[in-house]
Amino acid sequence: MRVFLLIGLAWAQAIWPGRILFELAEGYNAAALPEELLELRGQLQGSIRPRFPMLKAESPIYVLEYRADLPPAYVAKLWGRSPAVRYAEPEYIPQPLGQPDPQEVIPDRVTYTPNDNHPNNFCLSHLHVFGAWDSTKGDTTVWIGVVDTDVRFDHDDLVENIAYNWNDPIDGIDNDGDGYVDNFHGWDVVGPTYSGSGPFSPDNDPRTASPGHGTWVAGYAGATTDNGIGIASPGFKCRILPVKAAPDNTWALYGAYDGVIYAAQRGAKVINCSWGSTFRSQAAQNLITQLITQYD
Repeated sequence: MRVFLLIGLAWAQAIWPGRILFELAEGYNAAALPEELLELRGQLQGSIRPRFPMLKAESPIYVLEYRADLPPAYVAKLWGRSPAVRYAEPEYIPQPLGQPDPQEVIPDRVTYTPNDNHPNNFCLSHLHVFGAWDSTKGDTTVWIGVVDTDVRFDHDDLVENIAYNWNDPIDGIDNDGDGYVDNFHGWDVVGPTYSGSGPFSPDNDPRTASPGHGTWVAGYAGATTDNGIGIASPGFKCRILPVKAAPDNTWALYGAYDGVIYAAQRGAKVINCSWGSTFRSQAAQNLITQLITQYD
């Protein structure tokens, strides 16, 4: 199964304070650091742990969380001076792309025309989707992981196209043994609140009080089509796997790459990431490479 990552860039430059990401050279691990890193960790009042413990990797990505009042870019430079460190960098917080305009429509229609209220919006016409539907209208076995601020799985135009986990109904038990209790209609990898430090508090509800950026994205990717309401989507019969990667009160996607891992492990064949930053992240690139290797 190949995982395709659809990643967009947003003009945002959020850096997670008090932490950096790094990988170690062969022969080193978090329990076997060279003397210079042990000394520096003490000066920084820092602690080290795997950043993505759910992903098995030969070269794990570590996070150094520290209390010293120093900018992450500076700490990364200090940490990266050790020959035991492959690279060190700040952890960037991806931000969502702009909110789509639900009123933007294009009148041109090619062949197949669904009966939704707004079937010929800009996305479908621009992507030549109408003609593509003459060849295929997707498949229910193709899951699109939407890793974003939220996904309102009970939305009238999404509820029929959600990738429900029928092997884990909501009963307080991890029936399918995948490590996620009651992940019947998606997962929230961060939790409803998060201050920017400490562990996440994940739960099984990927919604927020008001539908946000992620619900819009899910609609454009996989809204139920030919149901007489809302919009039509390119995915048509494909299913949406909801993955919430931000706390309820902000669009800061603290759990963006945790969400990508979850979607890949759950079997998503497409993972939509309508977010990004202006920085290149070696940690993010290595994580994606690991996922492709493990789940291709």
